[in-house]
Amino acid sequence: MHYVLCADFSMTTSSVLSDDSTCQEPVWQRGERLDPDEYDLSRLVFISETEHMHPFPDFSRDGHGCLVFSERLKQVLANGGIDNIDYYPASIVEYGETRPQPGYYAANIIGLIQCVDRNAADFELDEDGDIESIEELVIDELIADDRLIFRLEEAPRIVLIHERIKKTIEDAGITGLQMIRPDEWDGFDGPK
Repeated sequence: MHYVLCADFSMTTSSVLSDDSTCQEPVWQRGERLDPDEYDLSRLVFISETEHMHPFPDFSRDGHGCLVFSERLKQVLANGGIDNIDYYPASIVEYGETRPQPGYYAANIIGLIQCVDRNAADFELDEDGDIESIEELVIDELIADDRLIFRLEEAPRIVLIHERIKKTIEDAGITGLQMIRPDEWDGFDGPK
């Protein structure tokens, strides 16, 4: 079974890239490797928009769908066998602070899988026939298979993780995120 990976806003915050970051492009939801000749990812500084737990949590995200992972979360995922994430060094400026803290990464998840069960899910389509919003998410687990982490092709802002990785993350005490069963997900960024 797969779970929706969401921020836990009781612990973490959404963040924005600072004006002096080298890449302001919304490139993070494509599910593909980023060409270093096309994008300068050498300076990524995320500014926390609201208060959060201290120390800064292991997980955050920005408005363009970029996931921000701590070194600890990066290592937990690598130890769990995940090898389809490209990491770019990043810093966090905590809410109310001015100095960037290193030790974080912009995480680019490689892989888009089209696995919404269109017969069982409840969703709305836009004028192009693409999924615009989801009321009830149902994943076709035969298609999702045993993939450990990926973005949903029909709605790339949604990241799904395998239950084995969910357990690994929980056992490590990773902070700032929640993993929600698709049938319990609110269609935006939390539980129903």
